[in-house]
Amino acid sequence: MSKAHPRVLVFDQNVVFCDARTCSMLRNGQLLLRDHTHISEFGSRLVAASFADWARSNVVDLLDGAAPATAGSPAGR
Repeated sequence: MSKAHPRVLVFDQNVVFCDARTCSMLRNGQLLLRDHTHISEFGSRLVAASFADWARSNVVDLLDGAAPATAGSPAGR
């Protein structure tokens, strides 16, 4: 995809689950998945933090002025 669309940026969430040698569904003794297709709340927080770090480096103004989602907001539901 990057050859056909060199300006497209891709966030790879696998950095949360895998290192250079192996992948794991546990981090610090906590599950990263809640079932075979859904990320756990703990895993979601790690993916979100990883995305924020990636965005700060790759799409500098993406997070400017973005308020975090809360339970009552449409994004937080």
